[in-house]
Amino acid sequence: MVEVHGLAQQAATAGAQRMNAPAKQPKGRGRQDHATPDDFWDAVIRRFGPPSVDLAASQDNARAQFFFTEKDDALTKAWAPVCGGRHGWGWLNNPFANTAAWVKKCQEEAERGSRILQLCLAAVDSNWYAQRVEGRVYVEPLNPRITFQGETAGHMRPLMLLHWGWGYVGCRQWRWK
Repeated sequence: MVEVHGLAQQAATAGAQRMNAPAKQPKGRGRQDHATPDDFWDAVIRRFGPPSVDLAASQDNARAQFFFTEKDDALTKAWAPVCGGRHGWGWLNNPFANTAAWVKKCQEEAERGSRILQLCLAAVDSNWYAQRVEGRVYVEPLNPRITFQGETAGHMRPLMLLHWGWGYVGCRQWRWK
């Protein structure tokens, strides 16, 4: 069993631990460790309350007391024990370069009872959007654009918040600020 920081060991079926190494940047791709900015996070908390787990974080940018790191590889873990049913919900600000894999995992985990809010690129022209998102989850394009921590301007591409496992489907822009 992998050690989970802040949880009793018997509740650690999904496993999480802290990581000290910074995220590696794949060759030819932009930065992948965009920390969720405080102003956007405050809006999320006001609306949804705090999450039970951050599904893709580092020790420096985790937005929940319990979190999975790159080393933990959340794509290989079960999420329902930490963000399904009575366990609250999971926050996911995944690396944008591999959004298709994260969307697939969110779909699978929502089918197992997890509730997830996923911040991702609003790539409505992508195959993963057509195959797994459109008509299946609630989609909120975000306005205004988010300025990630350490950046001086809004993200260059539009973003959206996907509501996995919340029991409703549709699309409406969220003016979060």
